[in-house]
Amino acid sequence: MSFGTREVENLKKRDGLSDNFVHAVYEDAEHTLWIGTKGGLNRYRTQVHDVYQRAGLFSDEIYEIIEDDFGYFWMSCRKGIFRVRKQDMDDLDRGSSRASPAPCRQGGRTGQRAV
Repeated sequence: MSFGTREVENLKKRDGLSDNFVHAVYEDAEHTLWIGTKGGLNRYRTQVHDVYQRAGLFSDEIYEIIEDDFGYFWMSCRKGIFRVRKQDMDDLDRGSSRASPAPCRQGGRTGQRAV
């Protein structure tokens, strides 16, 4: 598998991945891979650097990851859909913040309500 100019062959839990069961892989503009597994969200650059497990997430099991034009990751999990600022994840890595996810909830009679 090729991402940017790198080749990734087979990441496993022994390489630092939070779980061997991968649901989602997203590559951002900086060629960082965000990997959603059954055991958490993982950030991969040249190796698995950061593993997020309940560190600002609604669930450890991440099914899908997308990024919008405003710097937010939108993720789905067992508990629904949520968003978190990518900058908050960067700050969390530097130890200066805690990620603050915002839930997208079903509301009223009309169904889905935007955040």
